[in-house]
Amino acid sequence: MEQPLRYVVVLLAGLAGLASACRRADTTPAPGASSSSRGTPPPNTPALTALSELTNANLVLPPDRGAAERLPLLLLLHGFGDSGRHFAESSQWARFASTRRIAWVSPDGALDSSGKRFWNAGPSCCNFDGLPIDHVGALRGLLERSLATGAIDPDQVFALGFSNGGFLAHRLACELDGLVKAVVSISGAGPLETVPCPARSAVRVLEIHGDSDPVVSYAGGRVFRRGAPREHLSTERTVGDWAKRLGCRPDPRPAGELDLEAQLPGNETSIRRFEGCARGGVELWTVHGGQHALGFGGPGQGVIWSFLTTR
Repeated sequence: MEQPLRYVVVLLAGLAGLASACRRADTTPAPGASSSSRGTPPPNTPALTALSELTNANLVLPPDRGAAERLPLLLLLHGFGDSGRHFAESSQWARFASTRRIAWVSPDGALDSSGKRFWNAGPSCCNFDGLPIDHVGALRGLLERSLATGAIDPDQVFALGFSNGGFLAHRLACELDGLVKAVVSISGAGPLETVPCPARSAVRVLEIHGDSDPVVSYAGGRVFRRGAPREHLSTERTVGDWAKRLGCRPDPRPAGELDLEAQLPGNETSIRRFEGCARGGVELWTVHGGQHALGFGGPGQGVIWSFLTTR
């Protein structure tokens, strides 16, 4: 048990991680991600099915939770090359959750042939080895097991993903219909047209993206500018596609500015919101001058949480 968090682990295994490399993990191409190696499974192919099993998938609750208390749940999804605990701690989302009485879980993705952890979030990012891994199904199981503990409010199940985790957050909103109520993608992108998106229930979707992101370009392209076999959508197209799915008006309206990043001057983040949605909602927060790692620590976490919990 991590004493500073004053939390207890009640579901699968213990936390693991360090405190500084989260901002570096998504900034270099994966070894083995060249055109000659993509799609080539790593050794021990017969054991690949085990890669869909999540590790370090802890459900973390306040130690003083009452037996009848139902808490919001935040699923944290790390970026490429990172780990669940490291992301939760270095981004300070674990600390934020502890102060707000939020249950949270931050599992590890699978290891690829270069030893980097990843999520299979679709053709664009970041399953460079082409492994047959069902992370959507694994995370569905994790959330269902968390709900079965009786500690979670089923109307407050949220996902927040960074980079590769942001890609996966969009996919969860598509495929975990009704299970996840709102998602935040930080420096991610939405699914390509070739990826099914059968979402029919109301879901709230927020994309936060820096217009100077060197890893997942605001204008679209390939992650790391060269490291993926398929292009990812632009930020504008990502939110525009969600507006279509959720029956919103096609043109987003300015909805103010905010200070998301302490290291950038003033209210550097502009908000655009799609209105008139038949179900759910869609917003785009553009961080002017922002690069890849965003919303780590204050003041961003409070406003992000406000988006997640607004109904």
